[in-house]
Amino acid sequence: MVADRNADMSQSTDMKTAVERTAARLVQTLGENLHSCILYGSVVRGEMVDKVSDINLLIVLTESTPAAHSAIADTQVTGTRLMHQAQRR
Repeated sequence: MVADRNADMSQSTDMKTAVERTAARLVQTLGENLHSCILYGSVVRGEMVDKVSDINLLIVLTESTPAAHSAIADTQVTGTRLMHQAQRR
């Protein structure tokens, strides 16, 4: 039981790191155009399921542009990779 709790805590910490890195990358790439970034879903509720759950982000832009959409898509690829790394641990 303790091992399960420790694994859950480690996974939670890894997922938190993945979310923080993804958000930081959005801030870096979108700058002033990023109005808000909201995390929702199972990760927030503490109901994340290993190898099933994903990171749900609502991204609100000041101005919707093709460049901003490309930056979000690039960040999504990086965020997905980070999330999968967190779930493998």
